[in-house]
Amino acid sequence: MRTNKMAYGIGGGLLLACAAVLVAAAMSARSAPDERATPPELPVSVQGGTVPSGGRTVLDLFDEGQPLFITGSRVNSAEAAAEVVGDVVFTPASSTTTGDGDFWANEESGEVGVRYGSDLVVLQTPWPAGLKVEVGTNPYEAKAKSIGAGETSTIGGHPAFVLPKDSRESQDGGTEPPVSSVQIYVDGADVTLLSPTLSTSDLVKLAESLTRTIPSGN
Repeated sequence: MRTNKMAYGIGGGLLLACAAVLVAAAMSARSAPDERATPPELPVSVQGGTVPSGGRTVLDLFDEGQPLFITGSRVNSAEAAAEVVGDVVFTPASSTTTGDGDFWANEESGEVGVRYGSDLVVLQTPWPAGLKVEVGTNPYEAKAKSIGAGETSTIGGHPAFVLPKDSRESQDGGTEPPVSSVQIYVDGADVTLLSPTLSTSDLVKLAESLTRTIPSGN
């Protein structure tokens, strides 16, 4: 089998209103969101495939001693992940920043995850079929209001939500989330970039560089 990989420069003019995307400090497993009303709330998996769940926190995503996905399979490339889920897979093109990735895929849920050492995790889930994204709207608006931190914006013309690390007060009087994140809707996929070390500006640049890998036969 042969997969096609081509640059998908969603970069270009960046309209970054500030910084924003999702991630609560330490989220426990919970039921899937109402797909008719809300976009995927990564890093919590719609199908239970990604952490945090089972007592693990978002920081466990960056622990190379743990599997990235609780269910699913480890694969050796973006091409292999695209074959498993039968759909386009998005990964950052900035190899100098990301290096070699540790790829995971869940055939049942269509989720893909890539861990780049302890600095960056990229999670992708299919956009809910019943949730339409109208041109000129941002499906993350309600999420931004609910979280009370971060801001919605656009990256390369695609709706996005950027949430800086430690941008809101936690219930114990500290700050959360423990990672910065950028969540972006692109071509029917919800892609989230997470990092405990990179700034939101760095994550936005990586989101701009997203490359698409197409499964063979498509």
